[in-house]
Amino acid sequence: MEVLLQILLACPKCWRVFGGIVCSVCTTLFFVSLGLMRRVDRVEGRFGLRLPDQVLDALPLATTGWGLFMLAVGAASGWYVAWCVGWLERRY
Repeated sequence: MEVLLQILLACPKCWRVFGGIVCSVCTTLFFVSLGLMRRVDRVEGRFGLRLPDQVLDALPLATTGWGLFMLAVGAASGWYVAWCVGWLERRY
């Protein structure tokens, strides 16, 4: 843990950028995946057909509730890293 803190204090701007990128990517993937899931549900309901799970599994997006949860956790973690670095920059 101390090694991570030393790296964080050595280059805080790098960690802030890293946290911001992780937060942005995970948030974008979350909303794209959520939109895809809603669209698939709407198409399945309208036409009365069921898409095979293999079709959805082949997509590089989260298509389950668990996947959306993990994207939300990734976005929150990235935001928290960026916030902690900002706090450390102000503090030290």
